[in-house]
Amino acid sequence: MSKKSYYEKLKDPRWQKKRLEIMERDSFMCAKCDSKDKSLNVHHGFYHRSYKNPWDYPNYSLMALCDKCHEETHGLLHDVHLEVARIYPDQLHKVLSLLIELRNTAGRLPHETESRLMALVLTETEE
Repeated sequence: MSKKSYYEKLKDPRWQKKRLEIMERDSFMCAKCDSKDKSLNVHHGFYHRSYKNPWDYPNYSLMALCDKCHEETHGLLHDVHLEVARIYPDQLHKVLSLLIELRNTAGRLPHETESRLMALVLTETEE
């Protein structure tokens, strides 16, 4: 038996069920721009080798995004990965703490946290 490609797995009924759950949870609208009249994708917030199939990912890591926002999000995540790669390993715990704070404030960073994050990133990337 041959191994299924990622795109073949997206046709699997288990993914279709999970996809529908995420669309329903997100009220069939884009989680970024709130559009209800555009075609939607279910975006995986991360990929990890421990999850063998698209439907294995936890719901919190999935979100409905329109095509435009989905493409923009992948571009932004690529840029974030490039910037994180430039930070010295002994500073990564600070970045993680700030990202957790960002997540816990539903994307609205207090000004002082935003300033700390920017200062940390700028300092690390200039060295």
